[in-house]
Amino acid sequence: MSDERLQITGRELVRWMVVAAFIIAGLALYFREARHTHPVVHPGGQETVP
Repeated sequence: MSDERLQITGRELVRWMVVAAFIIAGLALYFREARHTHPVVHPGGQETVP
């Protein structure tokens, strides 16, 4: 285990920053658009089991 890398290259850092930016943008869009959409199933309906 002594051969593990402890440094991260600039290219790897940029790659992970892009991934993080996509995840944050996706979450922001999800929560922004969730306020404007109607529920698929109306709440309060009783579920019937056959």
